[in-house]
Amino acid sequence: MADILTDPAPGTAAPEYPMQRDVRCPLAPPPAVHEVRDGKPLSRVRIRNGTTPWLITRRADQRALLTDSHVSDDDLEPGFPYVNAHRADIAPHTPRTITNTDAPEHTRLRRTVNAPFLVKRIEAMRSRRSSTT
Repeated sequence: MADILTDPAPGTAAPEYPMQRDVRCPLAPPPAVHEVRDGKPLSRVRIRNGTTPWLITRRADQRALLTDSHVSDDDLEPGFPYVNAHRADIAPHTPRTITNTDAPEHTRLRRTVNAPFLVKRIEAMRSRRSSTT
């Protein structure tokens, strides 16, 4: 992945993030995200505090990033790239959950909620439902 990480060209500003969404379809990614993905799928963006974290736009790259032990999801780590000031303000007061912790705590928490989502469990529910219809 490192070979496709690129900083903005010298003299080029990183685009602002979050980007403006199309009002006709506010749940779709902003049009500018498609442009970034098609040009430089891993690129820097500028967020509200002036820092320039990476924007990863392709699913395969996102999966690789999420499984990289060098990357942290712990929002209490110094330099964590909060998208907005409110999120930065409440982070110290937010409970530790699956979405804001790293292993081993993330793993412990995930195991406590994983059982209902196991393939075996889902298949068992599907069998019961089809026998009642």
